[in-house]
Amino acid sequence: AKVRGPETAWPSIFPLAASKVVCSGGSSSLRHSVVFAMARVVEGDARTGTWARPATPQMGTDADGQFVSRGWNELEHKGWVFKARTRPPSGGAAAADLRDALSLGPVPLPQKVYAENLLECSHESGVKIEFTAEAALGGWQSAQQKEFGGSLSAENFDRHFNTPYAGSIVVDKDKLREKLRMARKIEAPDFGVPGASREKLPMDLLQQRGHIHFYDQVELFGEAFADGGQVLCETKARVMDDCFLVLLRYFIVKPNSGVHMRDVRYFHKVWHR
Repeated sequence: AKVRGPETAWPSIFPLAASKVVCSGGSSSLRHSVVFAMARVVEGDARTGTWARPATPQMGTDADGQFVSRGWNELEHKGWVFKARTRPPSGGAAAADLRDALSLGPVPLPQKVYAENLLECSHESGVKIEFTAEAALGGWQSAQQKEFGGSLSAENFDRHFNTPYAGSIVVDKDKLREKLRMARKIEAPDFGVPGASREKLPMDLLQQRGHIHFYDQVELFGEAFADGGQVLCETKARVMDDCFLVLLRYFIVKPNSGVHMRDVRYFHKVWHR
């Protein structure tokens, strides 16, 4: 709501639970406060404009007033479960375990690796899309092994951490088989294997205004160079009433050279097969 005098605009991505506005500004002595509710989401009522709220929206603001996750975010919505976990950059034992898992040898990790961070979208049918730092850096390790071969060393490696990673699609075939059995159907030759699609993102649908049930941003790894260059790999997700969109972005800035950005997007319209 807007009042005369100083205005405060809340971004639509922020899951406000309930608000109690007493005012503030102009000639009137008004002040405002916002109250956040902690109810578990199952469904929303689009017709009345009323919504249940997640048990853990866990979005706050940092010192600069930017919205940040407080560590855990979860939502159940129309057969899907969305989870986001954010932790500080990994060091010590966690970083050592990641190095061992990737078999890096003398090759260093990026300056910031978020080994405990996770974004996960799971469907009751047994299909899951997930994003982790280990899988993203595993793609980088495989790519540089092909490029450098046996000459990999602490000085000779892909310093920009280029990764072909596009997220991981995990399929629980037992759950899918149970669905087939109940529907009296048989397995296809490519049963349980993600297939290519020529469908395009429905930009008209994504540009529509509506309630956002879930939003989070999860960093996987990053690097800052002495010359001002930067590498960042992160993923974001937003869940609307009838669809969701997930973005995985690999972003690199090379001073005096250019910017490279690689985006992978997952879109799903709820109840669409």
